[in-house]
This record gives sequence, structure tokens and C-alpha cells, in this order.
Amino acid sequence: TLHYRMQVLGEAGELARGCHLLEVEVTGPDGKVVSRFGGATATSKGAATRDIPVPVNALPGEYRLVARAPQTGVQAEARFTIAE
Repeated sequence: TLHYRMQVLGEAGELARGCHLLEVEVTGPDGKVVSRFGGATATSKGAATRDIPVPVNALPGEYRLVARAPQTGVQAEARFTIAE
């Protein structure tokens, strides 16, 4: 299972209040977008958590996850690896 948590922070570094739209894009080791791992999601009280089953035939290697807040253009990136 792929588990990730995203947070939207206010100016003072605290969790931002309210609901915020986030667009998540995950790119696989082959450079192609893996839509099942990403998509649009919304925060609740500044945070969102996703748990996504990883298929047994998922391509092994390093993946890149980019979360964007379209309202502000702010984005963050993380990487994870699926083992063989």
C-alpha cells in the first residue's frame, strides 16, 4: 500500500484552516504518469492522507510525486521506490 500525507501550511507554519484542493501527479520510473496513484484531493483542516493499493505488476523503481495547490501555484515533491 502506498501511504502519503500532504499538508497545507499557513504563513506561520501552522496547518491552514479550511478545505484546500490539491492536485497530485505521480510519475513512474519510465517517465509516464501513473494516474492510479495521483488525482485531485482536498484537505480537511489543512491535511489530507491517501492510502492506495499498489498492484503486484507495478513497475519497480523510483517514482516522483508532485502535489500542487492550483489556487496558489505552490507545489511540493517527494520520491518513493517500489521494490522488485
